[in-house]
Amino acid sequence: LESARRAAESARAWLRDVIERSLNEVYVLDRETHRFRFVNRGAVRNLGYSEGELLGMTPLDIAPEFTSESLQEVFRAATARTGEVHRFESTHRRKDGSHYAAEIHLQLVGTDQGDVFLALVSDITARRRAEEEVLRLNADLERRVTERTAELAAANKELETFAYSVSHDLKSPLRAIDGYSQILL
Repeated sequence: LESARRAAESARAWLRDVIERSLNEVYVLDRETHRFRFVNRGAVRNLGYSEGELLGMTPLDIAPEFTSESLQEVFRAATARTGEVHRFESTHRRKDGSHYAAEIHLQLVGTDQGDVFLALVSDITARRRAEEEVLRLNADLERRVTERTAELAAANKELETFAYSVSHDLKSPLRAIDGYSQILL
C-alpha cells in the first residue's frame, strides 16, 4: 500500500513537472471567480508576469478584447460543452504592453476538489503571419494572372488583326493567279 502511494505521488510529481515545463501556456482557473489557480512556466515566460502576479489575475487582465460579459459567455459555452473542448482565438497582452495572437482550448474539468477550468494556450503569431503572407501571395498571384490574361487577349487581338490584314492583302494576287489559271486552262 505504501509503495502504491509513493508510486502515485511520483507519477503526480512527474506529470506536474511535464506540465510545468511545457512551452505552451497552461492555466487552471477557479470555476466561480475565474482567477488563475495554477500557471505554468510557459505562461510566466510568454506573459512576462511572475507566477505570484498571475495567480492574482483573471483572463480579463491579459485578454484586452474581453469584457466581463463576453468572458462570462466564453465560460458558459465551455460549461455547456462538458466533456468537450471549447476552442477560440484571442489576443493576449504581455506585462510590457505588447500583444500576441493566442489559440485557447478551454474545458471544464471535474476534480476531487471541485470543478475547475483548464486552459491550454498556444501563441499563434507565426501562424497568423503565415496566413497573412498566403493571402498577400494569393492577391499578388490573382493580379499577375489578370495582367497575363489581358496581355494574352491583346496578343490574340493583334494576331487576328494580322491574319485579317494578310488575308485581305492576298485576295488580289490570288484572284489574279486564279484568273490566269482559268485562261491557261
